[in-house]
Amino acid sequence: EKSPVMQVYGASKMSINKGGAQ
Repeated sequence: EKSPVMQVYGASKMSINKGGAQ
């Protein structure tokens, strides 16, 4: 199990990679 912090960090990074910083 990954820690929630890592999950949120990973999701944020993926969003930025996908252009989630619109």
